[in-house]
Amino acid sequence: MNIYPVIEKLLIYGEEHLSMDELDAVYCRNKILEKLSLKDYEQYEINVDEIDDMTSPDALLEQLYQYALDKALIKPENKTEFFQDMMDIVSLRPGQMTDEFGNILKRSSTKAMSWLTEYCSKNGSVIQNPTLRRWEAKGTKGKLEINVVKPIEKNNGKYPECDMCLQNVGFGLTKATRPVLLPIGDENNFWIFDKAQYATGLGKLICEYHSPAIFDFSSLNYAFDFVELIPEYFAVLPYKCAHAHLWGGYKTLPFHRTPELKKVKSKEYPYINISIVDWYMSAMRFTCTNREKLVEFTMKLAKTYLGEDENREVIVSVRMIENKYCVEMIFDNSTSKSKSAVKAEATDLDKFGIITLDSALDNHMTQFDIYLTKELPFSAELLPPELRPYKQMLIKLMKEVGDNKISSIEAQIDIKDAINTESEKLLEDLRVFDDAEFSQFLAKLSIA
Repeated sequence: MNIYPVIEKLLIYGEEHLSMDELDAVYCRNKILEKLSLKDYEQYEINVDEIDDMTSPDALLEQLYQYALDKALIKPENKTEFFQDMMDIVSLRPGQMTDEFGNILKRSSTKAMSWLTEYCSKNGSVIQNPTLRRWEAKGTKGKLEINVVKPIEKNNGKYPECDMCLQNVGFGLTKATRPVLLPIGDENNFWIFDKAQYATGLGKLICEYHSPAIFDFSSLNYAFDFVELIPEYFAVLPYKCAHAHLWGGYKTLPFHRTPELKKVKSKEYPYINISIVDWYMSAMRFTCTNREKLVEFTMKLAKTYLGEDENREVIVSVRMIENKYCVEMIFDNSTSKSKSAVKAEATDLDKFGIITLDSALDNHMTQFDIYLTKELPFSAELLPPELRPYKQMLIKLMKEVGDNKISSIEAQIDIKDAINTESEKLLEDLRVFDDAEFSQFLAKLSIA
């Protein structure tokens, strides 16, 4: 393989798509030559228009990887790290990224986040399609989004301390990750897009130092600061986490799109619009133009719920709707367990309606298909071990099909419907209040 033209194409890709300075081309070329153990170089004429049309560097990286593999320079299990090595070389340094982002942010938060999204997509630090299967669960509240996800490799070891630490930047499997500093709070806080984009613009605002996340007055204001700076994004505060952060994104999630179930009024805060949300878990929504009073009300409600029970938790979302602040609160309890067949424990992302299911389900769905189309006799007692967690779901599916002979297309529709139902159950099982209990709880705060 003549690898020199491929190297030249990657350098041009860096110049055309990643703002690499042409004065850095020789330096970057030599870094790539070093990685490939090459001692010389031949310059080739490259069609720049061809590079301009590329939206991803993967085709070039595959060729470089194959060359390195053939030369026994790397092992197959190091493919991801090799890709990151190559893209780290031709990408802007983190400080340059912050400078460029900051200049655009002064003019427009929309343009700044759009630029950053495109950059991180083109330098390979995010995966825009991280799923094996994805569909919208029609007929569910907010239209749950079901994702059978690809495995995402992470740095494993004592360093960095966790997968959210800033030390991941330029290290191991995240060499090409590019955070940007946001002017929020007294400490340095960095925005980093999630590698797996299960929802548009999904990312985290992380503290520079490794310290536990705590839901309090300060962290809630931190979320308000974020949506004021970037009003087209939402922010979510996790209740507990080893590393202080908030997560958010550009696209509203199914929970955000769910209508109100019932309007209620507070005697103490009559100017705040308050409603119970028609969601699977117990949840509320409040809107108001007065930030200070909305923060005060949110903290009062949260503290009343949390009380003395250390198992109780709240997940709080903050966003802007036109000129109003909108806070949404999901009431949770760490002891609540779901009996859903598709997942044992819900993540915060699941609780907002982006259901992420293990990659093994991709193969399982094919196996379900074989039973439903009668290609293989079904016996609940003879299911292979990996399908036993889905036993009751399969029994129900087989009863619905009965003696009918159905096509593979029909079987997949039935299977997806069953997974949709189990995804709803995942969240329904976590509801902490029935209607009467919700009313009693709100009455403590003179809300009715």
